[in-house]
Amino acid sequence: MGHEPPICAVLLAAGASTRFGAENKLLANVGGSPLVARAALRLMTPEIAQAIAVIAPGAEGEGVAAAIRHLKLMTVINPDAGRGMGTSIACGAAAVRDPTAGIMIVPADMPSLDAELLSRLIAAFRAAGGEKIAYPVTSAGQQRNPVIWPARLRVELTSLDGPTGGKPLLAAHRDCVVTITAENDRPFDDIDTQEDLSRVLKAGT
Repeated sequence: MGHEPPICAVLLAAGASTRFGAENKLLANVGGSPLVARAALRLMTPEIAQAIAVIAPGAEGEGVAAAIRHLKLMTVINPDAGRGMGTSIACGAAAVRDPTAGIMIVPADMPSLDAELLSRLIAAFRAAGGEKIAYPVTSAGQQRNPVIWPARLRVELTSLDGPTGGKPLLAAHRDCVVTITAENDRPFDDIDTQEDLSRVLKAGT
């Protein structure tokens, strides 16, 4: 059996959550825990060699850091968080210790992300030798998060900027991907607004 590339997870937790209102959505109570802590907890698995949380500077980031302090994540401050998600991906990718690691980008606003989906995604990435981009798709074939990037694309990840995140890179490398199909779309729920939070809470956590 060949070498299985290690996986490093980068939790994107530096967003401004402007659509949510005055409160930082990542600190919203979901099932008894802050939203960001629920997402971070999913990354506490032996399959993930390193977990990094990218946070905003100042009070916003301090609140997020406090919410996940009990978990074993490396915390990195993104001084350019205001420029968009691309800068947080770049910041997190630059902090990965192992140059051979696949880099899994995980938005912190996904309260229903489950261990089974993550495990299947990691298995698919490793089955492809760690050379292809891996992501889940809905039953309708739509791309969703998280996305695992091969180590060979790390330099490109660290060059990202702006609000579009990794979409330009996905488009540039669309011929080099491996996907898994989720059994249902629940793991892809994300919270951007108060209405989203109400819907998730009503559905149960």
